[in-house]
Amino acid sequence: MKPGRPRSLKYPDGTPVEVEGVSRQRRWQIARRAAGKCEWCGQPLNKYAAMCDDCAKKIRERARKRGGFKAWKLGSRGRPPKDVARAKPQKKRGS
Repeated sequence: MKPGRPRSLKYPDGTPVEVEGVSRQRRWQIARRAAGKCEWCGQPLNKYAAMCDDCAKKIRERARKRGGFKAWKLGSRGRPPKDVARAKPQKKRGS
């Protein structure tokens, strides 16, 4: 057997991966996620299940462009995106 990545891959929840029906690209992504890294770039994960914050933002913007949607603006309808809400400081209530 060749040295390298172990052949028995597991999903992050511990269930084994059927190696026969899974492509090598998907096996690579599963191995990265199991190691606690982003599936696309390999950076450490912060709060998303499969990708880092930068990759999540890129995918959101790509989907928005493909769908023809506009970005969220302050003062408009709807919930603000997670990265905008996190950057905004919280106001403390007075007693």
